Amino acid sequence: MNRRAFIFILFMILTTAYPDNALAQNWTLGDAVISEGGMYALTENGTIVKMTLTGIPELTIKIPDEIHVLNIVPAGDGVLLVGDEVLAKFSTDGDLIWAKNMSVDDATVLPNGNVAFTRGKVVGVLDSNGNVLWIGRLTLGRINESLSSGSVQLTTITYIEKIIIVAGTASFSEDPRSHIFLAAISLNGTLNWAEVLNTGYYDRPEESSPLGGYAVVAGVYGGGSDAPWIANYFVLKISSGSEIEWFNSYQCPREEDWDDFWSIKILGVSCNEKMCALGTMRETFVIDENGTPLAYLNTTGKVAEIVDGSLRVLSNGALLKINPEQNAEAGKCYMGWVPFSEMPVQVEIRPAEFSAPDVPLNVLVVQRTERSGEEHSGFKSHSEKWWNNGEYVGIALLIAVILAVTLMLAKRES
Repeated sequence: MNRRAFIFILFMILTTAYPDNALAQNWTLGDAVISEGGMYALTENGTIVKMTLTGIPELTIKIPDEIHVLNIVPAGDGVLLVGDEVLAKFSTDGDLIWAKNMSVDDATVLPNGNVAFTRGKVVGVLDSNGNVLWIGRLTLGRINESLSSGSVQLTTITYIEKIIIVAGTASFSEDPRSHIFLAAISLNGTLNWAEVLNTGYYDRPEESSPLGGYAVVAGVYGGGSDAPWIANYFVLKISSGSEIEWFNSYQCPREEDWDDFWSIKILGVSCNEKMCALGTMRETFVIDENGTPLAYLNTTGKVAEIVDGSLRVLSNGALLKINPEQNAEAGKCYMGWVPFSEMPVQVEIRPAEFSAPDVPLNVLVVQRTERSGEEHSGFKSHSEKWWNNGEYVGIALLIAVILAVTLMLAKRES
């Protein structure tokens, strides 16, 4: 057989070993969300790409280079852009609805189109046109004789049952540990309740999501700077009336490190009525509505959404479609109960000065509906577990095999 023909046939055989539905990735992505009418992804160069749920690009929104885009938020009838000193709303057609000169840590879009957000100690709501409805600052008063007034740092916000749930950390000068701060605020800015949970460790709430009329708050707890090798994930489920249904810890298979408390992080939580998926810097795991572990996946990244039982996971710049039942690993996360106590707190929400002026934002919208879906697909299907973690190794092995066979045949012919 001709040497070149043999190499060509060998190349074709080896490349078919990769899954057919591991589709081409045209962008390196920094964030992705599911919103009504499609899927939105944020590229590393600040471009928002709108796709169908099957990954076919429909349009791109090029954000000016001087705008540092942090992440995007689903907005029902479009998408919300969160950037340094910019908060902007886009329609499903890519039109700019409004843009404000303001910085936020987290934001969520309410059913009526209003936008609730947090920034440090501040929580507020904008109307559907971006106008300020109310802004409040959370203050933590003196608890008892041993603990003076503390400070609150909000990290995440979600919406359930016509109220806003915020979570973050509460700190006191006499206590080096950070504690879990939770509060419920009405849509008009009234504080319904607030509480601080003490686990005896350093607590770091990071992400939240609604779950069937409840809120799920997830993060990391452990030894902090005192003992950074002690670290686990925590997830708690709380009602709109402040009742904690369960508060669990999760220890997942991973190579332990000296500074685990600082190196592990929950990147995203997504829930439907029956389960929650949590993406981290080390792995992804799925729990049911009672907190029981269902599946462990050796895939790092942010869980963008659960769609028809499959996960959309943003991992290493690519958007993966993963069926947790088909792709579950042999390992699993072990669940434990987190003992905690409620610290008596005096919390107030006071009016705060917060300006949100309009900001000019010139964007370029490019329609892409004329392109073929397969050629320009925006995500990879993860039906083969080894593809995500070993694709680069596989390519290297493929090249090595081809070179080895080429050299072997060259020696034979010589």
